[in-house]
This record gives sequence, C-alpha cells and structure tokens, in this order.
Amino acid sequence: TMRGVTCDQSLPNLGDFGQPYDAQVALRLDNNSPVSGENHGYFDGTTRVSTWGMGPHSMRSGISFALWIRTLASTEMILVHYGAHYDSIYDKRDIFSLTIDNGRPRLYAQEDKMMTTAKDISLNDGQWHHIAVSMPHNNCFLAEVELIIDGTKVETEGPDNDEALFFIHHGRVSLGGLGYSSSKYERRFPNWNPYKGSMDRFLLWVRPLNKWNIAWSMKKNFRRFSDSTCDDTNVSHKQIINKSLSEEHCKRRCIKRSECFGYQYLALGNNAFQCTLYANRPKEGDVMGNSICAAVM
Repeated sequence: TMRGVTCDQSLPNLGDFGQPYDAQVALRLDNNSPVSGENHGYFDGTTRVSTWGMGPHSMRSGISFALWIRTLASTEMILVHYGAHYDSIYDKRDIFSLTIDNGRPRLYAQEDKMMTTAKDISLNDGQWHHIAVSMPHNNCFLAEVELIIDGTKVETEGPDNDEALFFIHHGRVSLGGLGYSSSKYERRFPNWNPYKGSMDRFLLWVRPLNKWNIAWSMKKNFRRFSDSTCDDTNVSHKQIINKSLSEEHCKRRCIKRSECFGYQYLALGNNAFQCTLYANRPKEGDVMGNSICAAVM
C-alpha cells in the first residue's frame, strides 16, 4: 500500500540501475497517442508510482532526468519527487522535486528554496511537452541547474538563499505524487497535489546531460514500413535530394542534429533519393503507427 492505495503492479527498470529501482505502481496505461511504444501512463490523482530502493541521489552527486507530460490541469502538481523515506525530514539536506504550477515548472530543494522559469510559460495546453532537468556538475547550486523544455534550454530564476545542493541520502523517487517518501511532506508542501494527466518515457541519470542525451530522450518512436507513407502535416522538416545520398548518410545527418526526431528516406527514381529530417515531434495524428519514418536511437 502506497499512501492508501494498493499497488499490485510493477514496472521494471530498463536502465543500468537495476532491479532495486523497479517501480511499484497503481497505474492505468493508455494507448492514446503515446510518445513511444504502445502506451503511456495516465495519472488520475489516485495513481501511484514509486521505487522502493533508496537513491540514486547521493549527497553531492549530479542528478539529471527527463520526461514527457501532457495535461490541462492548473493546480500545482508533482511530476517527479525525491524525498526522505524516514520521518526525520526536518534537516538541512535537500530534496529534488519537480512540480508544474498552472503550466509553469518549478524545481524544489526546500520549501523556501525553489527555481522556476524566468518567464511565464504554459505547458498545461493539452499537448505533449518534454522537460529535462540537468545538474551541470556535482555539488552545483540550484540556480545552476539547467531546465530544458521541448529541446530548448530556458532562462531560469533561483532563490535568494541559494547554496550548493546536498541531497538526502535516504530518499526515494516517485512520479506524479509523494510515493514512498515521508508522510510529513503533505504538511511541508500543502500546495502540492497529485499529478493529473499523461506521462511517458521517464529517464534518470547520475551525471549531466549533453545535447545528444536530450535529443535521444525526446525521440519519437517512429516505426519503419515499406507499404505506407509519412503524413507530414504540420511537421517542420528539411528535405535533401541527392543522387548519391545513402540511407545511412540520411540517418547520420539526423543524428548530428539535436533537433532531429526521425528521418524518412525515399527512392524517387533515376537514381535520386529524398531524405526528410523531422525537426519537431509530430502532433497527435500527424504520423500514425504505419509510417516509414525511421527512429534514430
């Protein structure tokens, strides 16, 4: 039981952290236009997703993470929370928790130690948005943490009382709520609410992110078929027509562009080929499952 909800499912950790970071969940999967794969997670306020293993945050370690979200809600909601498991949480060590308040991301280290975007932003428009959080080095200040939204680093403003981050070492990671963290966080953060909306492709690193990591984390899971075409309505793209261009060359062009989500390679006849690079993640319905767009992973 996690905060009053029975969790009878688990999601395996597919990364290098291993089985201790499998998530215990009470989660509904939805196949309505996921970012990658066949489903995304739909959070309704009673959803629970949390690891039982502590960490991987460790005092002064550099932590980064990324995820896709889609919501219309306006209250301040928890996206990613790292907080103490024990009740002795009134100490000087930091949490590392991302919320969204009326569409504007906020990153917390303490109740009075918060970073947000310098300009107002509205990510609660019902569209998929990608958020990446990256500590540029170990023991950095909260104001130094980089916030990348939809592939673009945004200007942020930090707290006046900023100091180097020093994480609680007995914490646990949860998505969309407080998970297995201490029961006293509700009192410390009374404005926080469980997340309501969709979430997909959560990734966590114990190191800074470079532009290639961010581009990879944002990839649309294009699948390749030879019996259909890409519907590129409302999709920004660049087309390259070259008689000697190979498909591998087309793929490399995409890999070298941090904004490229996928490519399409077509034979036009007369030994000419067309390479289309997709600069944005297609909106819902623009690219269906039977597309010949190829993923660059």
